[in-house]
Amino acid sequence: EPHGDALRTQVREAEAAFSDTLRILRERFPTYAAVTHPQPVSPSDVKLAADEVLVEYEVMEPFTLAIVLKSGRVAAHFRIPVTRRDLTYLVDEYSDAFRGVEDTRDLERYDPFLSERLYRLLLAPVLEAKMSGALLVPPESRVIIVPDEVLAFVPFESLIYQRSKEISRPLGARGMVPVGVRYVGDSYDIAYIQSATALVVDRSLKASSSTSEPAALIVADPVFDVTDSRLRTASAFRERSQNPAAREVLVKMGGGGPRRGTAAAKEVGSAD
Repeated sequence: EPHGDALRTQVREAEAAFSDTLRILRERFPTYAAVTHPQPVSPSDVKLAADEVLVEYEVMEPFTLAIVLKSGRVAAHFRIPVTRRDLTYLVDEYSDAFRGVEDTRDLERYDPFLSERLYRLLLAPVLEAKMSGALLVPPESRVIIVPDEVLAFVPFESLIYQRSKEISRPLGARGMVPVGVRYVGDSYDIAYIQSATALVVDRSLKASSSTSEPAALIVADPVFDVTDSRLRTASAFRERSQNPAAREVLVKMGGGGPRRGTAAAKEVGSAD
């Protein structure tokens, strides 16, 4: 095993060199190191305001765990009795109501009872829990959600947490809107972050920055699963784009300014 010994030695030397480089980065460029090589944080490192809580979910095969951070400590944790498979099914079914919406009539797919079911499953254990006789998370609190896996697709603020016995859905200017319900977003300020570490880094960077950077709102729906139907759509698009006539249309649409016109006859405006 002479070659194996030599390779193991090289790996150890490379790991040692990397550790030295990382140490230097953290000493000389702590901000850069915090972003490119974040380290796990302890609950006491997560600085939250008095009216803030952080709820971090961990989706596992037999159940999901919800961990609540408040005032620099783990205030509570809850075991949510739902398998990964069942949770994925429920979230996919709920999310379908928001996909492909082109007309107010499409909103009729929205299921308020499924919305309430997801609330009861995911948020009720946290928002309705009491400590020393008081709510762990009182209304008007800012709830920072750290989703995991399929939960990244759940708009938690849209979940129904209160409803009357009967829910009516009269037709209004914006379609059929459920009446007699209250959404989580009506009583709680919901925010999202990728992890507790990301929150610590983000707030540290903001605290150390002396300039006010322009803000940007980015709305995205990335593909996380190989079974996502959009992958098949993208594959079909690539196949069509190989057709010479289709390629000519794509080239004409190309980069540049804003599109205008109908879907059947798109036109590219000037860059200004």
